[in-house]
Amino acid sequence: MIKKTMARKFTNRLSLSILLTGTFLANQALASSNDTLMYQRNMELSVFSRQQPGLNADGILIGNYRLYPSVTTDFEYTDNLFASQTNKQDDFFLKIKPSVSLRSDFDRHSLDFFLNAEQRYHNRFSTENRLEYNFGTNSRYDLTGDVSFPLSVKYEKEISSRGDPDDTNVIKPTEYNILSSGTGITYVGQMFDFDALIGIRDYSYDDALTLLGTRNNQDRNRTEINGRLRLGLSSRNDFAPYVFSDYRKISYDDKIDDQGFNRSAHEIEGGIGARFKLSSLTTSSLEVGYVNYHPDDPMFSNVRDLSYRANIVWEPSTLTAFSLSGQRGVSVTTLNNLTASVDTLVNLGATYELTPVIFVRPGVSYEQKDYKGVVSAKLEKISTGLNIDYKMNKNMWWTAQYQYIDQKDPKNSPSISEYDQNTFLISLKLQF
Repeated sequence: MIKKTMARKFTNRLSLSILLTGTFLANQALASSNDTLMYQRNMELSVFSRQQPGLNADGILIGNYRLYPSVTTDFEYTDNLFASQTNKQDDFFLKIKPSVSLRSDFDRHSLDFFLNAEQRYHNRFSTENRLEYNFGTNSRYDLTGDVSFPLSVKYEKEISSRGDPDDTNVIKPTEYNILSSGTGITYVGQMFDFDALIGIRDYSYDDALTLLGTRNNQDRNRTEINGRLRLGLSSRNDFAPYVFSDYRKISYDDKIDDQGFNRSAHEIEGGIGARFKLSSLTTSSLEVGYVNYHPDDPMFSNVRDLSYRANIVWEPSTLTAFSLSGQRGVSVTTLNNLTASVDTLVNLGATYELTPVIFVRPGVSYEQKDYKGVVSAKLEKISTGLNIDYKMNKNMWWTAQYQYIDQKDPKNSPSISEYDQNTFLISLKLQF
């Protein structure tokens, strides 16, 4: 009798345990399912991250890689090709921009490659024809689920833009090359994040032909080494504050330039920041610091100033999103008697989904370069524009664009030109 009672109690307890376990697992599965449905629903509600399989290129599957080739053709008109204050010259020109990216699809790690190019053909001024391109790789080795080692290598063939203060009075814009690489370690844990990153950039400039003869641009050749340390709460949280410290070493190939200055320098920056979410999918960031730029030449004083970086996105509705980005820091210059410039750049933009295939993107930006040195100078530039994107299908996208630029020289410096410019563009992108 006692054995039967004990057996009945054991059976009842076992049944209760199975029932509770089943209920718990069912609730967990339901919660996981609800989380997945909520995530998918949020993606549908976000104008930035909404998935549109019918409008995005499929790519070409090659083993564990997917190849994404595309070519963009721009038909462009500007009323001030040379960014001149007087004697403005207009021109039509064609841009052909092929692009190829090879993206890995591994369970762990990543190894991606890219190649981009831009060839310009001008109707009136063939001296402005140019070819620019860049190629490289981005990779990541995952030691564990929390620890990874990024590695990037990139080569760029660039040509300076008209209106660039460091490239004034040239007959043809200056060509230059940039070779860069970076690596380090990143840790993203449950409690905190940690980054220790290092990068190197090598700049090489061709000499430029001016109305007064050949300008020796070897003074601009330099190597920059950058290091960054960041420690803070885990970015998996909705609010993740952190502290950071940056170091930059700038070494010019010519120890003394043609003006008799040693432009090599080092820079130290430190501050606080935070990553935070204004929605369930969009992560924004903001950091504020203080930068000290120390030139090697005793003729130049240190440049000390506030620095910041911001990238904030707000989506008030399912069809509208606003973005605010900005940065402030120190940039190098080789203008005579100038040490460096404190640069401020702020961009405000919006994205509005007019229809599921038409997007309207207005924007405005403000740029200021406050030059420091034996003398001083200042540049202010305001740009406004409007883009209309029409995603006809997954293989063909159209874009119409208008941009207005107004550059001012508040201190009447001989090194900086004032100009205004209107640009119109129609673009067709074919992608596969």
